[in-house]
Amino acid sequence: MGQTGVEGLHPAFIKFIGISEIAGSIALILPTAINMLPWLTPLSALCLALIMPFAAVIHYRKNEPRNVVTNVTLFIVCILISLAKTFS
Repeated sequence: MGQTGVEGLHPAFIKFIGISEIAGSIALILPTAINMLPWLTPLSALCLALIMPFAAVIHYRKNEPRNVVTNVTLFIVCILISLAKTFS
């Protein structure tokens, strides 16, 4: 619903993307929150950052500038989280 970036993709791949993003979001917060496996936080931030340029390209091709800005912002935030957690 409203996610035009996934139009034309196989439903199983769309579910995979969604599950991956949810798991990545949980892995950004939970390890630090419970102080267990804290290395997962920068790793998940880096993994989420890696998919954002691809998402931005898809949204750019579909003429969705707001989504491109969102992808770029998420990319920057994920890189900053990864660097902050790696060097702290």
